[in-house]
Amino acid sequence: MMHILILSNISLYQAHEDICQYAEVFCRACSKAMERRLLESHKTNECINRAVMCTYCGGQVRLSDMKVFL
Repeated sequence: MMHILILSNISLYQAHEDICQYAEVFCRACSKAMERRLLESHKTNECINRAVMCTYCGGQVRLSDMKVFL
């Protein structure tokens, strides 16, 4: 019975970790660590490797590559 309770608690913890907005996650583009609740804003507004549009050709370029691209 104790094993079932322990496994149940571990499962609940893991399920919570998968959705917790305060859990540490990593940006796939730049590997920066942050709380899950901040990830979307980071990917859209802050990530150095986010996709941006070239003002000249309209193509998509990583922000970090923009100087090389131009």
